[in-house]
Amino acid sequence: GLAASASQIHRARFEPHLYGDHAFLLLAAGKDAEAESYFQKAMAAMPSDGKSRFELGRMRERAGDTEGALQLFKASVAARPRVAESRVKLGYLHAVAGRTEDAVRELETAVQLKDRDARTHAMLGVLLAELGRKADAIRHYERALELNPDLPDETRERLRKLQATP
Repeated sequence: GLAASASQIHRARFEPHLYGDHAFLLLAAGKDAEAESYFQKAMAAMPSDGKSRFELGRMRERAGDTEGALQLFKASVAARPRVAESRVKLGYLHAVAGRTEDAVRELETAVQLKDRDARTHAMLGVLLAELGRKADAIRHYERALELNPDLPDETRERLRKLQATP
């Protein structure tokens, strides 16, 4: 638990992964400020720690610090380029910021890495339609509905509209 984790950190002179492990326990216990401190320690001790950067990015996003979250997700992707979840978060924040092409690039890479996320395919459908890439948007909407037929009706409606447009 939390106490055992803290004890391990104090006994170990330099096991940087323990900072991140402890941060996750603090986060689960609702101690966000302390968790952030340990994520920071983990990142300082292990510059390539993409996992801590990802979690700290999620914390910043929840706090409304979109730019801070964006920078942390970029660092997480740089450290762990084959982790789809980091790319999805980065793509989403690019979309929110109006950087549609950057968002599409990250989300397309995410579905290449992990093709089973219906929400990512649906998000790609929306963004590709905005860019005028109708055939690609249709393909992603169809894949989203194949993966999760219970997606909101809005997804089906967007697909129908695209299919009806010459």
